[in-house]
Amino acid sequence: MRKRGAAAVLMAIFVATLGLPTPARAAEPTVDLSMNLGGPGEVLVGETAEYRLTAGLTEAPADLSSVRAVLTLPDGVTFESAKPDAGGPCTAAASTVTCVAVKKEDNFDAFVWYVTVRFAADLALGERLRFTAVASSDGTEATPIDNTSTFETGVVHLADLGLTAIPPTGKITLGQPVKYTLIVTNHGPGVVRHFALHEGFDSHWYSGGTVEGAEKGECFGDPGMMICDVSTELQPGEEVRLVHNLPTSTDDTVLDLTQSVSVSFYEYAGDKNKANDTLEIPLEFAAKASSSPSASPSPSATTTPEAETPTLPITGPATPLVGLTGLLLLLTGAGIVLATRRRRT
Repeated sequence: MRKRGAAAVLMAIFVATLGLPTPARAAEPTVDLSMNLGGPGEVLVGETAEYRLTAGLTEAPADLSSVRAVLTLPDGVTFESAKPDAGGPCTAAASTVTCVAVKKEDNFDAFVWYVTVRFAADLALGERLRFTAVASSDGTEATPIDNTSTFETGVVHLADLGLTAIPPTGKITLGQPVKYTLIVTNHGPGVVRHFALHEGFDSHWYSGGTVEGAEKGECFGDPGMMICDVSTELQPGEEVRLVHNLPTSTDDTVLDLTQSVSVSFYEYAGDKNKANDTLEIPLEFAAKASSSPSASPSPSATTTPEAETPTLPITGPATPLVGLTGLLLLLTGAGIVLATRRRRT
């Protein structure tokens, strides 16, 4: 028995010295997820905002149901709800929101969730709040560096924007510009960094022009309407005056000599006082002179040439002026701006 045991030991040593490889374990499949977090740049205190979490699937795990996204909320922000028909259900525990994968995006290798949160009413003005989202699964992640995404949102307070106007003086003669001034005043208490104005008028005479007075912004026109998108900071008590110079032509027609320009703020959610957000600017056009021939003067009569009415020249490049003192009004493009703004997150 001892000889057989010794032989077995020797045989084991012999086999080990041969250096025969041991069977290799099968490598676990890797997973490559990514996360992209998006939301609004600014939110009013006490209001809600929606954030979009996108978990990209470069290399999807075998079990798609193990994919999840975790959103960490900053102090002063609480979970409200999640869009039910998105990537899957989301649940909240304290400052953490966990979303699980159920439904992939159509024609897109990703799960997308939409989470609505509320900002506390006592947050400090100007505070920057950081949100963090992480994508994970039960698989072994190949590139974990892109599994985390952060996004910052600034806190702003309510501000009462008000509209007043300086209308044209006297009757407007076709061939002379329509000139009026819109005055946008911040009545506080918050700071305003952006607003947009919608103006509507009779397209039979309106064909563009210039708007001056703001440091940054663009104006876009379509027949019968104009939108001025202004990025000017207004502290409480400050105002900006937008001087309009809109040319007319002697070939234009007006259906009614008494008209008006309707003005309102476009998509400014921070203004809770709507009483001073709209106005009408009256316009009075002069009737066209009769085209019948006038009597010839007698030979002894002398005529004095009529003085020409002075007009301001309409100048400016064919591209929007940004960062200067004038906003150039473009004749097309408001429809594109409207569609783009409505698609923003």
